[in-house]
Amino acid sequence: WALQRMAHPDGERATARGATAAGALMTVSTTSTVRLEDVAAVDDSPRWFQLYRVHGSHYTDDLVHRAAAAGYRALVVTVDLPVLGRRLRDVRNDFDLPEGITLANHPQVLQADGVDLQTALGRVETASWTFTDIAHFAALTPMPVVVKGVLRGDDARRCIDAGARAVWVSTHGGRQADPAVASAVALAEVVAAVGPDTEVYVDGGVRRGSDVLTALALGARAVFLGRPTAWGLATGGADGVRDVLDGLSADLAHTMALCGVPSVDDVTRDLVTPA
Repeated sequence: WALQRMAHPDGERATARGATAAGALMTVSTTSTVRLEDVAAVDDSPRWFQLYRVHGSHYTDDLVHRAAAAGYRALVVTVDLPVLGRRLRDVRNDFDLPEGITLANHPQVLQADGVDLQTALGRVETASWTFTDIAHFAALTPMPVVVKGVLRGDDARRCIDAGARAVWVSTHGGRQADPAVASAVALAEVVAAVGPDTEVYVDGGVRRGSDVLTALALGARAVFLGRPTAWGLATGGADGVRDVLDGLSADLAHTMALCGVPSVDDVTRDLVTPA
């Protein structure tokens, strides 16, 4: 998730430390408030870089090269944000970045005379993603490409055929188009479409260990979350992030024990029944 210095002065650095302490993987946003190189330098834990297309293709390719040089382990190409969602609460509240906080990875989108956050993000996110772009990034970088924001099985299959190594089922937290199909509903179709040799990840509304177990049973190989770590960061910095992730892991272990499942390798589809 983006703009983390709005939650805590250390921003993405603190989240990186908390994720490492909890043994979790962090995905660093294009729109982070700390430079991607500075987040990578926090420690040697593996991290992924999440990519939006920046206005002007050379900026986007430059971000990919920077992420690879900084040691990121995968490139997460986000395709569910062709334009910024019309988030009425943000519009009504005149949501903007506080003084001293900026989009650290590409300050060129913020002019010297200043622009509001919505305008700046509009320069970052453009509507031109195609399957050809997936192939472009797969050829551009040694990092494996993960396509994030996939909700249909046929789209997932085309992403893999274009060169992606994995797909990530996501609705962007429901903040782009709130009538969109839920990640939990889309997950099984995507898993079936790409087959057992392709990893599928998921996020969206994960709050408890039972949510994680359900996602694993439906075929996800990893489960991601954003908002709970934002709460942890805001209230406790790196320690707060660690506590949120540790608590979720403990709740998962407890739920698995109640279901008679000794390890995640033993999670099976029959743990989930149709509604």
